[in-house]
Amino acid sequence: MAKNSEKERGRNGRSYFLGNNVETKAAAALIILCVLYGFRIFQSASFPSTWDEVDFVLAVDRFSLADMQPHFPGYPYFILGGMLFSAFTENNTLSLVLWSHFLLFSSVFPLFWLSKRMTSSLAGRFFITGTVQVSSYLWFVSSQPISEGAALGVMWWYIWSLCWADEKKNLVKKSLPLFLFSILMGIRLSYLPLGTGLLLLFVWELRKHRDINRIAILLTLAVLFQWVWLSALILSEGGIFSFLHLAFSFTEGHFTEWGGAITAAKLTLLERSLLFIKNTWFTGIAGENILLLVMSILLTVLAVKELQGKRIKKEGALFVLLAVSYVIYAFFAQNPEKPRHMLPVASLITFGVYAVLAGKNKGINRLLAIFLILQAANGFYLLKEARTVRPAVYQLEDYISKSGEPSVLYTWEETRMLQYTRAPFTHKRIETFAFFKEDEQNYSGYTVYLTGKALRGFELQGAATKDCAKKVKTFESSHLVDPVYSSISLYEWTCRQ
Repeated sequence: MAKNSEKERGRNGRSYFLGNNVETKAAAALIILCVLYGFRIFQSASFPSTWDEVDFVLAVDRFSLADMQPHFPGYPYFILGGMLFSAFTENNTLSLVLWSHFLLFSSVFPLFWLSKRMTSSLAGRFFITGTVQVSSYLWFVSSQPISEGAALGVMWWYIWSLCWADEKKNLVKKSLPLFLFSILMGIRLSYLPLGTGLLLLFVWELRKHRDINRIAILLTLAVLFQWVWLSALILSEGGIFSFLHLAFSFTEGHFTEWGGAITAAKLTLLERSLLFIKNTWFTGIAGENILLLVMSILLTVLAVKELQGKRIKKEGALFVLLAVSYVIYAFFAQNPEKPRHMLPVASLITFGVYAVLAGKNKGINRLLAIFLILQAANGFYLLKEARTVRPAVYQLEDYISKSGEPSVLYTWEETRMLQYTRAPFTHKRIETFAFFKEDEQNYSGYTVYLTGKALRGFELQGAATKDCAKKVKTFESSHLVDPVYSSISLYEWTCRQ
């Protein structure tokens, strides 16, 4: 009798502890992922390394858009999560990182559920979910105190909810993607183009029910969900008028001065296009690894060939719409110098390629497995490299602090970091050469330093600086952590009166 029951359990693939074979594999995959996340947390940033990161970290203690804690649009749900996790650690940087990891880890479930719609292969589902999760550049970015990791986690819940809601008749269930989209907007407003998914959901709804009242109800709910975080921001800034003034000022600066939008950047269309492709593919998908780049291109070509002559599923159409919508927005409105802005597209492409290829045959599965393992290994490498070298701005502070001379440093944006670290010397953000010439006269007996960014700003204003600026040192750090200020040159101003 005992032997028969053992045989029966063998036929059913069941055990007393982990259930059937599927459950065993799922449990094993989840344990491996937990170990990888543990390593991520161990190697995560423990201090802010960029201007944006300082904004976020300071906001955990005191939220104020007026004081750039953080900068507009406020990222309220990201900061709220950091505040909640600050109960477990006194390090505000780590609290934001933990919040990002929590949301990103939770996206294992919608990723697996979405993959079930794409392939009947269990191995394929694990490949899809695992590769998106261990993508080396996403691994790297989610370990910084910035909102991209958290936003990517919610993005996958949102995409899954669109597919799930389409199958439901109940309006309450239909409202789930509206709610999740509001959470996504409260974490990272630049993911707004993904709202085209809601428009597609409304189109599907109209085709099924041909009832405009249902659409009106859903639209009303969508507005109310967004109003929750928006009204909180308005109250925090003292009212609608002060909030609008701050919003318009920031938006104008983003699109006309420093934001990197096509209306502000000084790149040609060709230069912007090439940088856009590099940031999406070489950095976003391949983690700046040549082998991963070659493999990703090969896998993409195979996926395109596999799709030829086949009808795209409804879920596939949704993915294409979301990717194209975000690509158009990111190309024209985002800063091309920051690869992290392309993470949504990189993640969608990775998911799509794996969804097409996973489970097709053993040869393809081996390629997918190798790509997954290399992504994880490259993630280890990127984190280790970033932690080995101190950010350039910290090196700059150390150098001037140890000089032992009274010094004043004129910077462009670096002064935000120096304020955070409470640098023991005078430093100022300077924008015009005329003001610099007037102000530096107040520091007789001081060594006057300038950063390369400040100096280039003077040159763009027509100032003759070549004979007066003596290069002292250049500080280098990881360009993945801070693409803009990974290299800082320090100059001494020698034309003193």
